Amino acid sequence: MALKRRRTTSPSSSVSAGDFDDNQTSSLVSSIGRKRRRTSNMPTVDPIAVCHELYNTIRDYKDDHGRMLCELFIRAPKRRNQPDYYHVVSQPIDMMKIQQKLKMEEYDDVVQLTSDFQLLFNNAKTYYKTSETVCLCPV
Repeated sequence: MALKRRRTTSPSSSVSAGDFDDNQTSSLVSSIGRKRRRTSNMPTVDPIAVCHELYNTIRDYKDDHGRMLCELFIRAPKRRNQPDYYHVVSQPIDMMKIQQKLKMEEYDDVVQLTSDFQLLFNNAKTYYKTSETVCLCPV
């Protein structure tokens, strides 16, 4: 038994449902039963590779005078030299620690890496803000 097809043309058209052969009807039936899966045109991105790229970009960034801006962040101050740093900063982190976490693949996504960089910058702002205040206070 042939399936009835809805008319897609105007009623004044000369093509009618009876003009289709059985091959067209069977292809119509087989295509109705299948669901089409949407494929994304967006390429998949490896979050670990993005983390490495972001780290390298921050590490290699230079200012207008050619100085690397991350030099002060490569290592946290030593406890012997600046013990007050560890009193002010509760979670010390430096670029070497971030690099180590990258190598050990401890980051699942860019958000985690970004939060560590944010912690690094906040630590520096907190410590140097308090140390400037201490230096400016009259003795």
